[in-house]
Parts: sequence; structure tokens; C-alpha cells
Amino acid sequence: MTRQIVVAHDRFLEQTLTDPQFVQRIAAHVQHARLSAILPSTPGATVLELGCGPGKYVAILDRLGFDVTGVDPVTFPSWEILRRQTRARLLDGVRAEQLPFADGTFDHVVCLGTLLYVDDPGLALTEMARVIRPGGRLVVRTVNRTNLYSRRTGQVIDPASKNLYSLDELAAAVERHGFTVDERFSYGFLPPVFKNFWWYLVSVWLPLSVQDRLSDLLAPSRRWNNTVVATAGAGG
Repeated sequence: MTRQIVVAHDRFLEQTLTDPQFVQRIAAHVQHARLSAILPSTPGATVLELGCGPGKYVAILDRLGFDVTGVDPVTFPSWEILRRQTRARLLDGVRAEQLPFADGTFDHVVCLGTLLYVDDPGLALTEMARVIRPGGRLVVRTVNRTNLYSRRTGQVIDPASKNLYSLDELAAAVERHGFTVDERFSYGFLPPVFKNFWWYLVSVWLPLSVQDRLSDLLAPSRRWNNTVVATAGAGG
């Protein structure tokens, strides 16, 4: 199953890099934080993706017209493809708590999943506030502390998790660091059984339309992920 998930990711990346209609469709979807609707499409706007991993959101943001910098503590093989086919800059050895950028470097910051794993989430949010320009957009998505799977099993979805938030808790954490929360939403269904098989289905086979319907069956407080969209204040 792991091999099929890797193949599905590579196929997603290839389609993102070659199919503009695909990019517009997925970038507007709530599963992908509705990036095309949330981030102002000013020509040449700079975006930092914090904890970019293999880089699917680097590819999406690049194809939406942003000047993208992706950072992560480690390097991924797919970065070579991104370096050849996008304008993005990719930096390894970078941790969220100590960003190697000057104050106000970026128009926007995107953090999709990374907050779950950082050692000091408060310091990470302080750094995000520091490197974003006043009025810039911050998009933070992370696993929902009160998701259905965890509530029913008493277990976290990922054993490597260090920081978990409900939607209200995530919004409050963002606001404490100088941002004004503009929007918040939850998405995703994870059943309390067969977690690994479900992740395989979501990654490889299950259409977004089906995932949408399953997510809608749940109260927002029981969905898989929480997303908070905020604007940076004048103080950074």
C-alpha cells in the first residue's frame, strides 16, 4: 500500500505541473485549504510554505502564479522535479522555530500540517508573524484534537504528534501571535477503525466528491483537520 501511496503522490505532482485546469480545481477545494480563494493573486506575490515536505503545495502555489519558497528540515527526492519545472526555491535544514529570513520577507505564509510536529509551536507562530508582511495572509492547517477517530479510540492519529488543537484553540493560538482570524473551517472524515487502510483509500482511490459527503456527515468538531486563515497585523 505504501508504494501505491507514493505513486499516487507522484501522479498528483505530475498532473499539478502539467494540467492548469486540474490546479484550479484542486486549489479551490477545502481539502487543499481553498488556497486559490484565500490568497490574493497579486502578480509576483511571495509565499513561504513552512514544512513543505515532498512539495505538492509548492507545485500548486507555483502554478497559481506565486513566487514560492518551500522549507523543511529534510530533503525529498521530488524536490529535483520541482527545481526543474517550477521557479520555487527549496531549502532543507530549516526548522519552524528559527527561520533564516529577514523580518517581513514574505507576502503570505502557508503552514499545512507542520504545526503538529514542531517542538515549540508558540515560537513557530512568532517566527511566522515575524517573516510575514503587515496585511499578509497566514493559512494554518493541522489535525483536529477532537476528531472522530481520537474521540472514539482515545488515540492520536499520528503517534509523532506533539501539538493538537481544536478549531477554537488553533484560532486562539494564531490570534495570540498578532494575527486577526478571518476564517476557520474543518474538513475530513477518518473512521475509528482501519486507520491505515483508510489513509490508503483517501490517498489512492477515494474521489473528492465521496470524501466531501463523508466529511459533511460529521459535526465540524469531529472532522479530521482544522484550518485557520488570518491576516498579519501592523506589528508583524
